[in-house]
Amino acid sequence: MVKLPNGAKVAISAVFSAVKALADVSNADPAVADSEGHGFTSGNILLLESGWEELNERAVRVATH
Repeated sequence: MVKLPNGAKVAISAVFSAVKALADVSNADPAVADSEGHGFTSGNILLLESGWEELNERAVRVATH
């Protein structure tokens, strides 16, 4: 992901894997999302589709704790 001086972020992907559903996403900072049997690993980049305007079509990086 590239961050531009005006605060915009640009992410480019050549390949997408299968769609996976999230159970929920918190309003915490940073946000916490749950997904059973997802297979994501720390560092993966995901494209989220959501009913939340600020979250919809946003690229995010997976962090596991």
